[in-house]
This record gives sequence, C-alpha cells and structure tokens, in this order.
Amino acid sequence: MTKERRLFLGEIGEVSIKKRKGIKRMSLKVNQKGDVVLNIPFLLSFREAEKFLYSKLEWIKKGQLKMAEKRPSKIIYSNENIPPTHHHEFIIQKTKKGRFFLKFSTGLCEIFIPEEEEISSDKSQQVISKSIIETLRKEAKIVLVKRTKELAELNGFFINEIRIKNMKSRWGSCSIKGNVNLNLHLMRLPKHLSDYVILHELAHTRHHNHGPSFWNELNKYVNDARALSKELRLWSTEM
Repeated sequence: MTKERRLFLGEIGEVSIKKRKGIKRMSLKVNQKGDVVLNIPFLLSFREAEKFLYSKLEWIKKGQLKMAEKRPSKIIYSNENIPPTHHHEFIIQKTKKGRFFLKFSTGLCEIFIPEEEEISSDKSQQVISKSIIETLRKEAKIVLVKRTKELAELNGFFINEIRIKNMKSRWGSCSIKGNVNLNLHLMRLPKHLSDYVILHELAHTRHHNHGPSFWNELNKYVNDARALSKELRLWSTEM
C-alpha cells in the first residue's frame, strides 16, 4: 500500500514523497532524469518527511547536477544516425507537398519533410522522433503482444488485455484485473531483458507487490531476477 504527496522545493523542483509499508527508514533518491523521490515508513508523518527534505537540499542539488552530467547530449537525427528498429530502416526525404508525412513499406519507414524545412529544425526533429515512436509502436503491437501471449501460455498465466503504451518512466505495469501494459521501448532492449519485463508483469498477476513471494515466483521463470532488474536500470525509456 502506498500513499503519495508531492512537494515543490524551489530550484529543486517537484519532489515525490511516498509512504510505503514494509520499510523501516527513509530512502532518498535522485533518478537519471533528476527527479527526486523520498520513500518513508507508512507511519511517519509527511511533516517529518518535509523537514528531512529541507535538511538534504544541498545533497539533492549535488545529486541532480551529477545526473545531469551523465545524461547524453540531445541527438540530432539525420539519415546517418537513425538506428533501425527490428523490422524497419528509416529514410528522411524532402517533399514538395509542403507538409510532413510518413510512408511505410516492407522493412522501410520514409519520413517526408517539406523542402523549405531544415532537417535539424525543432519541428523536423519532433516529427522524426515521433516517427520512430510510431514505428516502435507498430512493431510492438505485433512482436510484444505475441511474445506476451507465448510466455503466458507457456507458464500458465492468465491475462486479460495487453496494451502497448509510450511510458516515460516504467517498462510495464499490471492491473489487478490482469491487464498488462508494456512500454513500446521494450522493442529497443535485448531480448532477454524484454522477456524479463514481460515475465515481471505476468508474475504481478499473482502477486500484486514486490514482496518475497513475488520475487520467488519470478525466479521460477528467469535466472536471477534481481540481477536482471539491476541490468535493466542501465537502460532508459527515453531515446
């Protein structure tokens, strides 16, 4: 069970304070994007949590700066550096039609940009980025859905619906009703990690938390779930 409150701390930005059962002490983290999360014992008051945060402002600033230095610089997409997906390559082409559009064919996604528009412009880059997302979504609706059904049937899991989403910070989720949500960016992961995420969510159809029973269940289907979870943290849901 989790209760959450959000607090805005000036130059730090928004902080998420989460009450969690089963933990005995406060845990403060700054993630790769610079977001700040404070997990606290369920019986601790939000007021005490806020006092703790104010005492850690300098530590948080240093953590956000460290994460900002680690983040790669923004990629400017061109024909030379758009990575292919599992089933499509990309070609950027100029068009006289005066508008942006996509054209899919077997193994190819063509991105058409108006002649008067520079490929490096913000608008063109947004279109190219969205084109990659839509291509990943198109593939994921076939590949990930099929793989999830295979793993569910192989291991005796019941699932209701499988949905493909573009999630910013989660690789997947599972509802109590057995609806499995998968991040389309799983298409960018090595197969053993995308399978791990799928099995992770399937295990949640039986255990709706991350307690010992959940990890014991997951370890029936993967080799060393904790190690795979750690490896997954090296990847980002952002391109």
